Formats: sequence, structure tokens, C-alpha cells
Amino acid sequence: MNVNNTTSSNVISQRDIPLTDLIRNAGVVPTLAIVLGVKALIGIIGIVFNTSLTIVTIRTKSLHGPTNILIGINSLCLATYELSFIFSWFIAVTGRNLIPLMTCFYWLAVPASMKYMTLTLMLFVGLDRLICIQLPTWHNNRFYNVYFAAIIGFCLLIAIWSMAISYKVAITIPDMEVQCTVSDVSQKWASDAVFMCALILNAFSIVVYIIFGIVFMRAAKKNKTADFQYTQSIFKSLLLIMVADFLGWGSNSIVQFLKGVLNASNLLAIEKWCVLNINGCILALATAAEAPILYICSKEYRKAYGRQLGIGYVPSSIHHRTSTTFKTRASMVTVVSYNNRH
Repeated sequence: MNVNNTTSSNVISQRDIPLTDLIRNAGVVPTLAIVLGVKALIGIIGIVFNTSLTIVTIRTKSLHGPTNILIGINSLCLATYELSFIFSWFIAVTGRNLIPLMTCFYWLAVPASMKYMTLTLMLFVGLDRLICIQLPTWHNNRFYNVYFAAIIGFCLLIAIWSMAISYKVAITIPDMEVQCTVSDVSQKWASDAVFMCALILNAFSIVVYIIFGIVFMRAAKKNKTADFQYTQSIFKSLLLIMVADFLGWGSNSIVQFLKGVLNASNLLAIEKWCVLNINGCILALATAAEAPILYICSKEYRKAYGRQLGIGYVPSSIHHRTSTTFKTRASMVTVVSYNNRH
């Protein structure tokens, strides 16, 4: 009886121990290192994909349209955000596990701010396409450049605001120990504020893309402008990117929203951490998905990747020159062979 009571009290005490106390002096914790390692690996792949998309956008003149530029900026923001996965894994694999909040803030302020900038950018990508369907000549309007600059400015404002309020809280608890993930950068009321901001941006994005899809389907038979034709060609890509974003950012928001329920469960602290961070791997996959989706679904992006990076697509002119060269060389070999015989 006493043994059972002792065992039960030990289990209860283990469940009550915060994760920070469990890992503070534990050295390298295999569970942390493996889960964060998988997330970091996905992040590295995402950095390669998103950086390549940024390079292709910069170097391809046909991808210098407003929507393409927004997508290119978004891919750069995602690549920067994905650096945070590597930082978190590095802290775990070195056995430090926990670092002061202010140190974490200085390391991850820029990657963390990119999370909120990319959420805002994807909202405006859908909004920009929606406006172009309703106002086909909008991109040629003399005020469009001002509008475009305002979009970028607003996205930057959201990113700066998220870090400003996070810093305001961080300086009041600079020595608080954290694992140093993006969510650790914002504490207390700042965490609630940026969470609500992300939730609102996700909700507005879903509404905008649903409206965009409905308006697009209705206008498909009537609108024959060049801008609309481009919207038609990239519609599938934008829709799939939005689905990936919803699965990634949306599931992350839902899990954060249900964190209170998770904390009230009977799971051990390390088990709760695993639930949250395995879900984080879904988010990591979503952030890496933009370039592959555009490459698979958009002929224009496939051509751009082929021309700029030599991936998958060979321009017809090069193919024609190669074919002509091969035929010329074959003819020369035939002539030489004929002359040798005679």
C-alpha cells in the first residue's frame, strides 16, 4: 500500500515538474535533439527552396509583376523565418537546452518578425489578384506604385510592431530561461497580442481567397485581359499555397489556442512538448512548400527555373540549337566517312 502510494506520488510529481526544470541541467536530451533536428532539416530544405524562388524572381523579367514580386518577397521572409529552426536545434544539440530570454530575442527577433510579415504578405497577394479581376486596369493606374509601396510598408509595420511589444515584455524579464523558439520570443501579454494578430491575418486570408475563388470562377468566361489571363495561369498555385498555409499556420494557431487544454491533461511535460513541436513540423513543411507548388503548377515558373537554375526545363531555342549542332556534326562525320572510303 505504501509502495503504491509512493509510486503514485512520484508519477504525480513528475507530471507537475515544468519542462524547464527537467532539461535545465540534463545535457543533450535525445527527444529534444531528434524532434528539433527533424524540424531543422525541413527548415534547411525550405531555405534552399525559398532562396531559389527569390533568386529566380529577381533574375526573370517576366516575374517582375506585382504578384510575383510579393511572392518573391514572401519567399525571402520564409527563408529567414526558417533559420529559427536551426537556432533551436543548435541549442538542444549542444546540451544547453535553455538560454536567457534577451539572448533569445536578439538571436530570433528578425526570423520571428518574418512570421508576421509573411502572413500579411499572403493576405495581400490574394487581395491584389482579387482587385485585378474587379479592376483589370488597376496595375496600370498611376497610383498603383503608391498602393504597392503602402502594402510593403504595412507588412513591415506589422513585423516591427510584433517585435516592439515582444521587446517591451522581454526587458522586464531578461533572465527568464527559454528554449528559444519563435514562440518563446513573445512572452506574457505580448504572446497573446501576436497570437491574436496571426489568428486575424489567417482568418482574413481564408475569407479573401474564398472570395477570390468565387469571383474568379464567375469572371473566367468574360474577362480576357492579359492581367486576368495571368491570374488564371497562377490561380491553382495560389490556391494550393493558401491550402498549405492554412494547414501549417492554421494548425499551429489551433494548437496554440488549445495549449490550455493540453496543459490540463495528464501528459508529462516532455510529452506535451512533443505534441506541440511535432505539429511544428507540419508548419515547417508548409513554409517549404511554396517553391515546389509554383514549380509544379505554373509553367511560367518552370521555365524560369530552367533558364536561371537549369532545373527541369530546357528552352526550345536551346533545344533547337542543340539539335541543329548534333545534326551538323552527324553530317560532318558522314561526309568524312564517305571521303575516307573513296
